[in-house]
Amino acid sequence: VDNNNITSISNIALELITFSLDNNITNNLIVSTSNFGADISSSSSNNLFIENEIMSDSNTAVSITGVYNNSFQQNLFLSNDSAAIDINSGSAGNLFLSNNFTGDEFGIFLQESSNNLFKDCIQISGSTSVYNNFGTSSNITFVNCSYAFENIQDAGSELTRKWYYMALS
Repeated sequence: VDNNNITSISNIALELITFSLDNNITNNLIVSTSNFGADISSSSSNNLFIENEIMSDSNTAVSITGVYNNSFQQNLFLSNDSAAIDINSGSAGNLFLSNNFTGDEFGIFLQESSNNLFKDCIQISGSTSVYNNFGTSSNITFVNCSYAFENIQDAGSELTRKWYYMALS
């Protein structure tokens, strides 16, 4: 799916469900006024999302549930109501590179996910930038990503933060 404007006024604008494999979603404007902008679920894997604007006016911009080994690069995830992205229920091994996560309530909402990497973030913002609730999220790594506030509800959750360091000689 390349170079499209996809808009829904009554449902989810884009769905990848039940073993959606090896798709390239590039340079699209994906908007829902009444539900998720995009819903990626049920063992969807090896999908590549590059330079998309995915938005929702009344829900989470992107919901990923039980997906693995997907790559999200240089995207804008924008929610005017909830989370920019909700990563949950066993989603693992996903790469988020140079993305903007802007949500009204949450930038990134984590639930029972693991081994996901966020790198070189453009922005992570919301009333709470990063929020983890409803179960343990482990090995969630942020490299060169700054944000204002996090709220980790599950004591067993593991978030790692790293930054680049350039030594001057």
